[in-house]
Amino acid sequence: GISTALYVLVGLASVSLVPWSRLSSSEAALALAVSSVLGESGSAVLTVAALLTTLNTVLVLLLVSSRIIYGLGREGALPG
Repeated sequence: GISTALYVLVGLASVSLVPWSRLSSSEAALALAVSSVLGESGSAVLTVAALLTTLNTVLVLLLVSSRIIYGLGREGALPG
């Protein structure tokens, strides 16, 4: 529910910043909305934030997968 609400709010904010016709024809709609307010530096900040959040997700998945494999091995669910 929270994710859906945030998604709708970001969509409404984007449409209020840039007309929907420009957003629909854009390859990167959120970057277009941010750059319309903050200029090119805003788009660069958005790019860096996207890279950092992707890196964080990968690191969390690596940590979780090692714990899952350890737990499966401890329970005897993996071959020796």
